[in-house]
Amino acid sequence: MIWAANQPGLRHSIIHANLPTPHSLDVIANLQKPYDAGYPEMQAEFLWWIGDIYAGNYGPKRGQSLEPFKTLYDRGILWSGGSDYSVTPLAARYGLWAAVARQTAKGTYGMNPFGIAEAIDMHTALRSYTAWGSRQMFLENKIGSLEVGKRADIAIWDRDLYSVPTDQIKDMKCLMTLIDGEVVYGAAGSPLRLSGQ
Repeated sequence: MIWAANQPGLRHSIIHANLPTPHSLDVIANLQKPYDAGYPEMQAEFLWWIGDIYAGNYGPKRGQSLEPFKTLYDRGILWSGGSDYSVTPLAARYGLWAAVARQTAKGTYGMNPFGIAEAIDMHTALRSYTAWGSRQMFLENKIGSLEVGKRADIAIWDRDLYSVPTDQIKDMKCLMTLIDGEVVYGAAGSPLRLSGQ
């Protein structure tokens, strides 16, 4: 990769790295470490929303490597999570859930045709949507984690993401959203809703 060697730090992304080969994973890892390039943009929601189509086309053997989050994590490969809206629904809770549960919408080929060996925990799934996602946009010093000096972009949910049962993740409700410390959304009926909203 001449461009990476000539100008490291550009953080080039790899769109739809859904089914990387072992060789592709080697290349990605080798691009990230010395060149700060080759970051997969992953859509866990594909497993759920269009997963039955994937399962039918890839079959049980190839499907086990679809969206290989655990392999990426074990190899030290960073990625950013997203929805690829309007292909799948926008809400991040669906992608977080799909990265952990790896279930399809209809279960045409069973609820877990891709297995769970490539599932990740909620902490890792959240990092892909927050800290790693902000890094991909060169915004890691401004957003992506709650730290002094960063913008307070915060979503407050109706349950604890780290303790909620997996099957309830996609049903969570956002109670309040803050952008740069300012409340921009408060759910109707929420105890956190500000007066005057």
